[in-house]
Amino acid sequence: MQNVNRVMRLNNNPNARGFIVRVLEETHRDEMDRIHFKVIASATAGTKQRAERIYDELRAEYIGA
Repeated sequence: MQNVNRVMRLNNNPNARGFIVRVLEETHRDEMDRIHFKVIASATAGTKQRAERIYDELRAEYIGA
């Protein structure tokens, strides 16, 4: 199986109060060697504590660490 490059992001949600957690997967590198990603999973949370819990759950499911 090919080694898939995945990263996690936890940011403030600009459209609502709270946070958004995303799992991103590398799609390709362009001619200037910039990496492009697509979102493969996303969840929102109202509090930082809940966002951190969601982060851990998504990390276990998609990253495996």
